[in-house]
Amino acid sequence: MNLRFLHLHKWNHDNFINDFILKNNLYKLSSVKLDNRIFDFNFYYGNSLTKNLHQQGYTTKDIVVDNHLSNENWFSENFHNKNYSYEEKLLKRIIDFDPHIIFFQDISTLSQKLLLNLSEKLKNLKLKIVSVGFPVDNHKVYELYDLIIFRYPELYDEMKNKTKNSVMLYHSFNNFIYDKFKLKEFNLRNNLVNFSGSATGINHNNHKKRYYYLNKILQNKKINVSLSENINKDQMKRYYISKIYRLIPKIFRKFFINICDNIKITNKLNNFFSRLKNFNNNFDNDKYFYHGPLTKIHNLKSELIYGNNLFSKILNTKISLNIHTEKLKNNVANVRMFEITGCGSCMFVENRVNIEDLFDKKKEVVTYDNIEDLIDKITFYSNNLEITEKIAFNGYEKTRKLHTTKNRAIEIDKIVKKLI
Repeated sequence: MNLRFLHLHKWNHDNFINDFILKNNLYKLSSVKLDNRIFDFNFYYGNSLTKNLHQQGYTTKDIVVDNHLSNENWFSENFHNKNYSYEEKLLKRIIDFDPHIIFFQDISTLSQKLLLNLSEKLKNLKLKIVSVGFPVDNHKVYELYDLIIFRYPELYDEMKNKTKNSVMLYHSFNNFIYDKFKLKEFNLRNNLVNFSGSATGINHNNHKKRYYYLNKILQNKKINVSLSENINKDQMKRYYISKIYRLIPKIFRKFFINICDNIKITNKLNNFFSRLKNFNNNFDNDKYFYHGPLTKIHNLKSELIYGNNLFSKILNTKISLNIHTEKLKNNVANVRMFEITGCGSCMFVENRVNIEDLFDKKKEVVTYDNIEDLIDKITFYSNNLEITEKIAFNGYEKTRKLHTTKNRAIEIDKIVKKLI
């Protein structure tokens, strides 16, 4: 049976898609041409999973749920009636492909309402698969899927007996990057040490350690780090507030807040001064306090980096830092591990319990225990690049052999055939 496999992506970064469309003036492209341009630029996995499955005999399609322009264009090309909501238009595009299998990029790809609607409309749908990289509060949502792919062991061990069908599969490296880029010789790479990505998320709680580590590293003038940081308005607001706060002597801050505590003011102002008091306390006492974008604080160039530009950056870097989100407590598991090693850069990553499931921490990656250990190792390996190059090459070989999307597609194919 020729199975139709639909990969539904949700990237949760409208700014990446909009920035790409704007810079390349793609507004007038058809939905098919726009999709091809975006997937060719390799946002996240790109369409590497479906390309690998297509090679195994599947009929495949990719739809990016939050690529509004493409989905709107597709609807306009096929229907004249404009009185539909965006979700209804998206539903029609999915129904048009009539998949046997849908692979959801994560648990938030579609609303529960739309997911239930899909199940009713698609009579040939046999399997709904979802990739889960972080814990979810509402475990009942798992019941809407036929197979859960957990992306790290700790979460899988916690949830495997609470879901009807689940497996543990790590993320992987897009093997089609090798068709687009040549691996750059280690000694010709221009960046010595790099961290690519955001120093903090929209919610600072998820990246406190990352922010603190990078700030410490950037304060060490002996370490040369290029930093790619994606910035939003709220982060800039915090930067200016913190900058003003530094100019106010502590005694005046304390005096002003004490006065406000002792006068009767409106509820609205009470709330404001309460927040001000908390801000003041955290500003002085919390080492993880967010002072704004690091590129602004340390006067560095900031750039929005994604897709092929990200791979190009890593391919031109000798040492790449990987600092996980707080959501992963005892495991390493992000996709950046495979992007770094797959591009032949030497990865520095946390020393966590499952690292040797993936890499030999003595030969294929460099692990660190804390910020002091990380700074010491950056200094050592920056000054001993022959050792660093060997580790980078070993990590590259391991990822190319075991951790590509081609490897994961073979595993997914086996699982699918058992369930259908």
